[in-house]
Amino acid sequence: MTEAPCVSRRERAVLLLLGASICCMLLVFLVDRLRNPSLVVQVASMPKQEARESAMPGGDEIGALMRELKEKPHDLELMNSLAEALMNAEQWDAAATFVDRALSEDSKNFTAHFLKGIILHKKGRYEEAAKALEAALAIKDDARARYSAAVLYLYFLKNKELGRKHLERGLALPDLPKDMKDLFTKEMDALAQ
Repeated sequence: MTEAPCVSRRERAVLLLLGASICCMLLVFLVDRLRNPSLVVQVASMPKQEARESAMPGGDEIGALMRELKEKPHDLELMNSLAEALMNAEQWDAAATFVDRALSEDSKNFTAHFLKGIILHKKGRYEEAAKALEAALAIKDDARARYSAAVLYLYFLKNKELGRKHLERGLALPDLPKDMKDLFTKEMDALAQ
């Protein structure tokens, strides 16, 4: 028979100290959990999706529009409104999803093409943004779309000729609101200098 190796006093003291430390940590943890039963506070009545929506800017509006769209899944006006609300919250990818959905329902949807141009511009995809704005303008000549296209061509695509064309056409629009006329005029003046 072989004898079991002896544990020295020093090793025994280290093991006892280690065991006491673990017990102490466990006791502190249990006391803390009894005093603070949950470190995570959950809202009992609000589903997770609604909680995420209400946490973002315009979340209540976005949540309401999403619920309404669930009831009317083919409503183009709702899709466009939801896309705009998501754009205001700077949720560009989510907004693009609803714009694309609106365009799949109606490829001649002016608002969806216009919003797509703005989204693509914000994402730095200027050539695609210009195509989307041109598609919107082919459906309806609109001051906002003309101005957006002009700014895109002048400052981001460095095409003064197309930028000027959009400014001139924008200024020629009937019933042009004063604030839009001022914007077009300001850009024309800057272009002339």
